[in-house]
Amino acid sequence: MWLAAGFGESCRDGEEPQDVIAAVATGDLSSWTTDPTKNYIVWPKARIRDGGARVDFVDRSTLRTSTLTWRKGSGFAGVATKYKPIHPWFVGRWRATDGSQQLTLHQVESGRRARVVIESRTGPRCKGSAVVSGDDPHSLSIMGNFKLDQGHGSGNHPKTVLTYERAG
Repeated sequence: MWLAAGFGESCRDGEEPQDVIAAVATGDLSSWTTDPTKNYIVWPKARIRDGGARVDFVDRSTLRTSTLTWRKGSGFAGVATKYKPIHPWFVGRWRATDGSQQLTLHQVESGRRARVVIESRTGPRCKGSAVVSGDDPHSLSIMGNFKLDQGHGSGNHPKTVLTYERAG
């Protein structure tokens, strides 16, 4: 038997819970193993495997799949998250046609999302990175989490649209 529930001090319909609990019991249901988790969405689905010796709580979204596994004898393991890869067409180095910038797009790695590194090729040294998503060869999105690693930005310059071409 398994259960998953989310709750919070002031949850309203549609809001994510502040606390989530997953629980598994075997035998006469008098003893339960639990995994309380802060700030996580409710596990919408569980899969019973190996004749009840394993339960996988699975949460799928458009960008990732997270799994919380319980095993008879060892209990709960940590949450494992697999991110969806970006379309392979994007992976690699791209240079702005005016020579001012270079983008390097990295595919997902174990436990890490796909990301882009953007760096200046002219002028003061500037380098930053962000998480990206997109499994379509015509669309890629920066997830709004750009982090400046080197240099400094100034918000008082005009926005310029650049054209990029593959660099090697």
